[in-house]
Parts: sequence; structure tokens; C-alpha cells
Amino acid sequence: MFCLDEILHHPSITAESITQKQLQLTLCDHNALAAHLEDTYGSTVVEIIDHHVDRGFYPWIQHSNPSRTIVFSHSSPIVMSTCTLIAEKFLSLSAEEGAGEGAGQQNNQKGEEGEESSVLIPADVATLLLAVIAVDSSNLSTATPRDLRAVAVRLVGLGQRRLMCDV
Repeated sequence: MFCLDEILHHPSITAESITQKQLQLTLCDHNALAAHLEDTYGSTVVEIIDHHVDRGFYPWIQHSNPSRTIVFSHSSPIVMSTCTLIAEKFLSLSAEEGAGEGAGQQNNQKGEEGEESSVLIPADVATLLLAVIAVDSSNLSTATPRDLRAVAVRLVGLGQRRLMCDV
């Protein structure tokens, strides 16, 4: 994951790479590019993960598509941190891909429906996700049930495990 400002001047980002769809952007914690970037990079947006009001950009990414994860209800966010959504997505993908097979150690957690799931996550990723969720929710004082579930059920204790997939 990179900040867009970091890659704008990267030598591999050229007009040709943009027009050939070699550049694909995932917007995190925002669901629209800044106005000065929209004309050049708008067509490269392939995924949105956000907890703010949906501004309606990028209609090719439909709400029913898992690539458009925007959770906001009426006048309030459903989660306080986009990192909650990233944690859910990360852990969901790792479980789907059978992460940890042959790894020797697995962390078996009860999922929302009570089913057993093996979820593994790198310690540094778990630490960063937890830290941002804590900051975004004023040290968990404004955390929603979904934020707290991400912290308590999905992330705590996972730091000793390793995700077994190519990132």
C-alpha cells in the first residue's frame, strides 16, 4: 500500500501505463480522488474501502461488488476506522485462501456464526491495524461493535502467527 503522492512521480507510472490499465488504484479511507487527480487517474480506480458517505464516483464499481466496500448509514459511520474494513477483508481473504495450511500452528477463532476458522496474520500488520483502529475510535471509546469485534475476535492474539501467502 502506498500513498498516491508517493507513486505519482515513480518512473514506472507513465501515460502509457495508465491508458493500458497497468495501474490499478484502491482508494482507502476516501472514496474519491482529489479533483486535480481525477482526470488522469480516475479510470484506474478498481476498488474502494471506506467508511465515509459515498460520493458516488466510479460507477463501474457497483455497491453489490465486493470491490466497493463503503459502510456508512444515514448520518453516521458503521465503523470508526477503515482499518476495521481492511482487517475484515484481509482476514476473510486469508481464510478463503486456506492460509496457514502446513504452517504447523493455526489460530482457531469462532466466527460470527460460530464456525471454526483458521485466520493467520503477520504481527506487524496486526499491530498497525490495531493501532489505527484505536486512534480512529479515540482509544476505542467511540468504537462501534464492528470495530470492537475486529479488535477482540479477529486481531488480538494473531500477532504471533504468519500469513502463508504471497503478498
